Amino acid sequence: MTAAHADPATTLFPLARADELARDIEAVAISGDHVDRNPLWTRPGILRRIAARAAEAMPAGVDRVVGHEQDLALVTAVSLHSGVPFAVVDGDLEIRGELYPAETVVAVRTCSTSDSARMLKAALQRQVHVAKMVTVVEVEPPADLPSETDHCPLFRLRDGRLHPGDER
Repeated sequence: MTAAHADPATTLFPLARADELARDIEAVAISGDHVDRNPLWTRPGILRRIAARAAEAMPAGVDRVVGHEQDLALVTAVSLHSGVPFAVVDGDLEIRGELYPAETVVAVRTCSTSDSARMLKAALQRQVHVAKMVTVVEVEPPADLPSETDHCPLFRLRDGRLHPGDER
């Protein structure tokens, strides 16, 4: 499979669109240094734009999107946008859905915290290659990521404001 093609929602004026998305996320989900994921997933216009940006950050050759069950709406939206199937890691770190050894996966998260690597470790136990972790909002850099895993925050939360991340 290949990464998703550019989405019309983000292609025209990408920096302006990123600024607009950041303002929308701040308006509904940011309080100080806290991110409330629920308003993001109940607003289709925001979720669609986040999924488009996350899908664009996926490298070519990805077999599966993996995410935590708390981010089910995000994982589903990225999967639908990219056409790449997904699996979910539940609260007990069990995998729900198909995930096969030797697959290349992209992990997606709403927020990166020092705890983010726990989900990846559950996927790695299935002997998959985690090519990239795409995070909507980096609250703090994730600790203990496997050295071969690229971390790509779409935005960084600093002093209660969102700043551009490393979309690549």
